[in-house]
Amino acid sequence: MDIRQMWGKVRSLVPVSFYPLLAPAYRWDRRRTIRRLEQQDADYLAAHPELIVPGAELRFNVVGAIDVPGFVAGGKKTAQDIEAALAEAGSHIDQIHSALDFGCGCGRLLLDVVERWPHIRWTGSDVDARGINWCATHLPAARVLVNPAL
Repeated sequence: MDIRQMWGKVRSLVPVSFYPLLAPAYRWDRRRTIRRLEQQDADYLAAHPELIVPGAELRFNVVGAIDVPGFVAGGKKTAQDIEAALAEAGSHIDQIHSALDFGCGCGRLLLDVVERWPHIRWTGSDVDARGINWCATHLPAARVLVNPAL
């Protein structure tokens, strides 16, 4: 049984005061998961060299243990949801000229929308400076900035 599955079953039984004692196990699992994702990334990106995606650790910090296809699909799905919500509200994406991705992390949504809707001036913000730095380097079409913790 995977450590995450075990945790899901016993979490409600563990007092919050014990959580600091579990930190070493969490860090071990985190490192192990990121190494596994990095190996999967190498194989996938070798077959898809056109893709620009953040590394496994940045993705893990934002959405957990997700592979490259899942990360990209999540951005596309969110973009589709935005378009559907606008349509339901009686609007259309062509009427939007600027947009903010608040809490953009390492750019899961921005990776899709800067190409999908280039007429929109995209801004992304997040408290995670590492994610924002990645976006600034790899998404020049978007303005990104670090915001202070709320």
